[in-house]
Amino acid sequence: MKKLFAAWLCAVVVACAASPKQATTNPAPPTMAPPMTATPHDEIERLSNEIEQQRTQMNLPVPAPLPAPAEPMAAHAGAMTPVPPPHAEDPTCHPAPSQTCTDSCTLGDSICGNADKICKLADGMPGDDWAAGKCSTAKQTCSDAHKRCCECT
Repeated sequence: MKKLFAAWLCAVVVACAASPKQATTNPAPPTMAPPMTATPHDEIERLSNEIEQQRTQMNLPVPAPLPAPAEPMAAHAGAMTPVPPPHAEDPTCHPAPSQTCTDSCTLGDSICGNADKICKLADGMPGDDWAAGKCSTAKQTCSDAHKRCCECT
């Protein structure tokens, strides 16, 4: 009987040692599928919507629609006017040190950052006039926001 009990005990010890360790506190969360990646169009639309909200907050004018190009806009979307740098990097930009100006410049920098992202996405989509148009509109809003920030008194 002692031999049987000893053999059983050895089997339990070996089985326990061979089994994977389980955490008794904070078990690992179940593995989730990675989130779906947005398409470049989806990302441009998301960034454009953010710009539109911030443009409205700043009470900036709606950019004028662009005339129909003689050649596809996407062919030269990146060659158009560059996005202004953040106001802190622009030596000609001198907003007053007020909360209103700080808020205006923060929104302006965000608009310009999103415009830059839109244009980089559009540059990777040759022949896509919709994307090139979003780039152009975003750049115009960025220019207006940058000017508003830098002229803030």
